[in-house]
Amino acid sequence: MRRRTFLTTAALAPALLRAAPSALRLWYRRPAPDWNEALPIGNGRLGAMVLGGVAEEHLQLNDDSTQA
Repeated sequence: MRRRTFLTTAALAPALLRAAPSALRLWYRRPAPDWNEALPIGNGRLGAMVLGGVAEEHLQLNDDSTQA
């Protein structure tokens, strides 16, 4: 059963990869005017808030470098 699932996934992978970029694209009507409407990005330890437009973009960075 595992082999069959793997082969099916491997056969469908190229079609899924071609469709994925358009499905993962984010579009906004206007740029974020301030930090409260910014787009958060990051991985939990290193993050940023992206705001502003195409001509002028601002990144506010945050780093969690504390030792546990």
